[in-house]
Amino acid sequence: MVSSNGSSVLGSSAGIEAVHQFRDEAGNTKIFTAGNNKLFTGTSTLADATPGSYTVSANNWKIVNFNSKAYFFQRAHEPLVYSNSVGAIQKMSAHSGASGTPPQGNEVLAAFGRLFVADFSTDKSTVFFSDLLDGTVWDSGSAGSIDISKFLAVTDMTKLLLLRLTMISW
Repeated sequence: MVSSNGSSVLGSSAGIEAVHQFRDEAGNTKIFTAGNNKLFTGTSTLADATPGSYTVSANNWKIVNFNSKAYFFQRAHEPLVYSNSVGAIQKMSAHSGASGTPPQGNEVLAAFGRLFVADFSTDKSTVFFSDLLDGTVWDSGSAGSIDISKFLAVTDMTKLLLLRLTMISW
């Protein structure tokens, strides 16, 4: 990707470190990128889309599409959400209908009608999952968590993978 303003918005950082194409149910698309501790939209011109008063300290974003929204997760950062109806990236706590404290994990998987989040700074064996069909609800409905170490010899889970309708973690 070549942008007309990349050097001015990325400065002397490592450049673009994450890229994601969002596609909603209607087929609308938007490109999100991360670099220089900011989030951007656009391809030929990068526009800063980082929510106001939100501090980003790394560019290790995991971004997934789920139910016509894009969800942004990164360890030790409040998750973010984008929807075409709002037209901007928001803190999950500011998103209409959000409830509970969303997990600040480093890995996210959209599968089985939920978001699954894992790999936290102080907990590498728990997977949190959102309410059914709503990635912004973490404290009601069927949202919950499971500690994988209680039934598997896993104490340092850092990845989530969906393979032939089976969720695998390692």
